[in-house]
Amino acid sequence: MELTELTLRIFSVLERQWLVHDVGDGSFKFPPPQQQRRKTRILSIDGGCGFPALATALASLVHLEQLLQAATGDPEARIADFFDLVAGTGTGGVLAVLLTASMECRGPLSARAAAELLRIDLPEKPRWSIFRRRRMRRMFSARSLETVLRAALGSLTLRDTVKPLLVPCYDLLSGAPFVFSGAGAGESPALDFELWKVCRATSATPGLFEPFNVASVDGATVCQAVDGGLAISNPASAAVTHVLHNKADFPSVGRVEDLILLSLGSGGKRRSRRWPPRVAEMEIVMEGLSDAVDQILVNAFPGNADGYLRIQVNDSPGAAEEEEGKLTEEGLKRLGERIMRERGVESLPLGGKRLSALTNGERMEEFVRRWLLRSGTTAAEQRNKSDAGGGAEP
Repeated sequence: MELTELTLRIFSVLERQWLVHDVGDGSFKFPPPQQQRRKTRILSIDGGCGFPALATALASLVHLEQLLQAATGDPEARIADFFDLVAGTGTGGVLAVLLTASMECRGPLSARAAAELLRIDLPEKPRWSIFRRRRMRRMFSARSLETVLRAALGSLTLRDTVKPLLVPCYDLLSGAPFVFSGAGAGESPALDFELWKVCRATSATPGLFEPFNVASVDGATVCQAVDGGLAISNPASAAVTHVLHNKADFPSVGRVEDLILLSLGSGGKRRSRRWPPRVAEMEIVMEGLSDAVDQILVNAFPGNADGYLRIQVNDSPGAAEEEEGKLTEEGLKRLGERIMRERGVESLPLGGKRLSALTNGERMEEFVRRWLLRSGTTAAEQRNKSDAGGGAEP
């Protein structure tokens, strides 16, 4: 056989196998264009002790929401519209619940509405909010927080969220972490809990709150909860593991490359100087755990480095405390602008950290543009795409 004829036969076989489909009747057709792999988007919100942690996370969320509203031209855009799962622990868990709870007639809250809710005055004591002064420190009030949460969330449970939710606490009865999950709630009432109780459980920081006893809606599961940050202060790793192993809710996810992760920190360790020694020491431990998770995730995303973004306050002492007067819109705006002006802190694969060449604001804007937006779509259309089972890669 001549070389030319052999070459033609080889290319004919290759063409049939890879360039066209053999229909079987001697004819051929070109295959349909390959669809882009879907990316599942995760938002993770760190926990932390007291007001500074809450204010820092809220400021980042308000800034993120403003970016999304400006980019889509939709003032009604909500953070939940752009993510497929939201995870939070401690104060971050409270925010995660408020951002995903399906409020009657209005859907999930905006970040600004969540801030408004958390600074609301109680009718019976107009000068109270969920915080009160103790020895010149602004501390959580357990009764006030519970009253506000019960009024806002009512009888809503883990089944009543617009997006899957993941919120950990630490169970003193079993001596192990316990994770409140919308996926578990969908399987059994023994794993379904009222959302206001989930908030109280995950934010019951020792030294600030007493342990909180929580039971499932059918009473079958009981937990004596303290702050989830004692074991999972950065819930990003728990969220990634949950999505990778939950094929029922996330069937298109097979590996880390299929994920997009935005992780919001709750501030630097310099905040601890204002807390009592017991709480300050616990806060340092929680921040160490959070940094360890960040380091693990940097190594878990080597082939998808742009798909993981961590926003954390670096070396700005007292950034949240300067705005501690109230959770006002103007105060959160100033704090958010300060956080976004800082150069980002990046963990290195082999250990250690470095300052990014970009600010937190520049990094977040690029992340929003590249991963959270689809050109020409409104927030309502984005919501429909996400509800259909994970956003497609832009």
